Amino acid sequence: MEYSKTQDTIILNNHTITTEYYEHKEEAFNSYLDEHFSQLESTLTSLQPYAKNIHVKIYDDAPSDAGNFTDHNQVTTETYGNHSMLDGIEVNIYSTGSFIHELGHHIDKSNVWDTFQMFSEEEAFRPLFEAYSNDFDKYLDTVDVSEEQALQARQYYLTPTEVFARTFQRWYNERFEGNIWTIDTHMGPGERIVNAVDFEIIDDYFCSTLKDLKVEKLNDLDFANKIQNIDTKVNEYDPKKDSFYRP
Repeated sequence: MEYSKTQDTIILNNHTITTEYYEHKEEAFNSYLDEHFSQLESTLTSLQPYAKNIHVKIYDDAPSDAGNFTDHNQVTTETYGNHSMLDGIEVNIYSTGSFIHELGHHIDKSNVWDTFQMFSEEEAFRPLFEAYSNDFDKYLDTVDVSEEQALQARQYYLTPTEVFARTFQRWYNERFEGNIWTIDTHMGPGERIVNAVDFEIIDDYFCSTLKDLKVEKLNDLDFANKIQNIDTKVNEYDPKKDSFYRP
C-alpha cells in the first residue's frame, strides 16, 4: 500500500522544526510530539548560545502497521552551504535519543566561527580523547574481532568528532535533565566505552570549554552526592513508556 506524507513546520526561538509523517499516522505522531515537544524545547534552550539556528526534521520512515518500538538509528547531521554553519538534524521518531549526539556535532563545528578549529581539533580536547582511546583499546582486547574489524572500529569510533559527540551526550545527561531526546537506549561499543571513561575528565573538559553555559565543575563531595552514572539512567529508562508506537 502506498502512503502519502504530510509536512508541518514550526519556528521555535530561531530554530526551524519540520515534522514529516505518513498521513495514516497523523494522530499518533502529533500526540507523541505534543507530549514531548516541551522537552525538545528545553534541551535546545539549555544549550544556548551553542545551539543556534538549527533546522530539526522529525520524521517517520516506517509505514508498516506491524510492530511497536524499533531502534532505527538513522539520525544524520548535514551542513547547508559551503560556508554555512546552519545544521539540519534529522531525527527518526523511532530513535529520538540520538538527537543530543547529533547536536554535539553541531556544537563541535560551531567553534569554527571563532577559532577556525572545531572543539575536537583543539589541544584542550586531547586529554579527553586519549582517555576515551585508552578505554577503547581495553574494550577491543575483550572482544573476539579480526584485525580488520578492529581497524575499522578504531577508524570510526576514534574519530575526534565522534568522541566529542559521544562524550558530550554523556556529559549532558549527567549534568542536565535527561529525556527522550538525549538518552539513547542503544548500547553499542561507543556507548559502552564512553560510560567507562572517568566522568571527572569529561566534566572538567566540557565545563571549561562551554563556558557560556555557566555549569560549575563538581568537587569530590558533589561527585559522591549528585552524579549518577548514565548506565543507571538507561537501565531505569523505559523506552516503551516514551517511545512512539505505530498505531
